[in-house]
Amino acid sequence: MHQIDCQKLIELDTPEALVLSILCDFGDKDELDLLIYIIKRLKELTNNDLHRFGKYMLMIETLSSSRDLESKVKEAEEMLRTVELEKLPSYEIGYEKKRYKQRCNADKSQKCSDYDKRF
Repeated sequence: MHQIDCQKLIELDTPEALVLSILCDFGDKDELDLLIYIIKRLKELTNNDLHRFGKYMLMIETLSSSRDLESKVKEAEEMLRTVELEKLPSYEIGYEKKRYKQRCNADKSQKCSDYDKRF
């Protein structure tokens, strides 16, 4: 498998082929970039079905050990998870609340009594 160009499997664009592509030769492609693409594409192909996506991710995590890619897979998963969290409205609300509180604490002359009413 290490002699097969991963691009050929990626072009098949099926979850199974994407999973197997991590066993192939990445050539001059950046490992992390490729893993991020594979994981994102898996999520799209499974239509955000968490059960199916989880099964494929378990396969990737298992197969990654044969290529010493465990840390890269973990890094890709963390990066994608962070991006998704930052898109959530609750994240934005919490971020605004924190910024407002910091501004109030920094500017002692400003009354912050409306803090609780605002959030």
